[in-house]
Amino acid sequence: MKYTTRIMLFCLAVAFSGSAYSAQIEMPPNAALRYWQAFSLMGEFSPEDHKLIDRPGEAAQGEQRTLLVERLALPLKLLHLAASIPQCDWGTDWDQNGPGTLMPHLSKSRELSRAACLAAREEFDKGHFDAGIQYALDILALSRNVGKDDGMISRLVAISIEQIAIQTILAPAIPRMHKKDLAKLQKALDQCPPAPNLSTVIQSERKIVTWSERQVASGGLAELKKLFAGTEATQTDAVSTPEMFKAAITEMNALFSDLEKIVDEPYKDFQISALALEKRVATAGPLTRLFFPTISRVRTSVERGACNMAMLRAGIVMRLNGETDAANTVDPYGTGPFGYKATPDGFEFTSALLFTDGKPVKLDFHSAPMRPATAVKPPKPPAENQGEF
Repeated sequence: MKYTTRIMLFCLAVAFSGSAYSAQIEMPPNAALRYWQAFSLMGEFSPEDHKLIDRPGEAAQGEQRTLLVERLALPLKLLHLAASIPQCDWGTDWDQNGPGTLMPHLSKSRELSRAACLAAREEFDKGHFDAGIQYALDILALSRNVGKDDGMISRLVAISIEQIAIQTILAPAIPRMHKKDLAKLQKALDQCPPAPNLSTVIQSERKIVTWSERQVASGGLAELKKLFAGTEATQTDAVSTPEMFKAAITEMNALFSDLEKIVDEPYKDFQISALALEKRVATAGPLTRLFFPTISRVRTSVERGACNMAMLRAGIVMRLNGETDAANTVDPYGTGPFGYKATPDGFEFTSALLFTDGKPVKLDFHSAPMRPATAVKPPKPPAENQGEF
């Protein structure tokens, strides 16, 4: 116990005070270092903890949830500190490691975001909307920072983290927020920078091709064969010689160049262009089919995330204006307002945008049960986040 306490005190000392050495070399602050400190302080979760962490939107109110949130106070403080740091470099090196690039921060980031969602629900259920909103903003900042890796998997994880915040804690809290809380949230969302273009994802994915090209040029064909062992590329003997590899790389580069031209097109245009490109990929060589990213999946997830954010913003405006329906909203994927349905404990928006399962994207603004008010003095909310979300 004493050893664990010492470790925690050491981490705090590093987190909250700069060292003389770091000052001498003048390294710019890096949010990733704060996040990794938060990851380490989260520790291991028990099966009972996971029942709350894994589904924060459904976590039952009670002593177990309260105690877990209290235990997570230090990593959540570090999450907040990281949100105020513009620079975030996870150290991901696509050029050096190619398809073997490790990204252990992704699973940890998802876990930390769920922990913050749990804390936000705890605060909202106590009526502490300032603190709950700040947790949500810290989660959105984590989402943006995870997406700065620019890889396809990183962008998908970033989108999923943002959706956890929107669907699990923000939308359910909108029906019972006061106008001052709604105005604060609206202002903070307006300050969020737009996500980078997907062309940056393509550039990162293309680095894998460049890495393979260097391997072939330096005589590393045997290592490449080991990497692709068991895949169609080796089973069909399509990469048995350097010449075959070079031909496959030429084929991939041509497809990547065409993908960069269409990836940021308006969504309806992109769907048509992507379908034609995917047909070309389907008839390409086995190495191309193995390497080439399914970018349509990423673009669809991006649009779903943008749609949910648009519905969240519309829900805030509707509540601020005292409106009781969605007549004045604008569905960016349709020709009119969002579909609206009143529910017993809130309302629901529906967009014309269809997800991959063919169903329309919906956002449920249901007011979750609120814990009875107590005489306990609410905690002072963390300082306003001035960083990049």
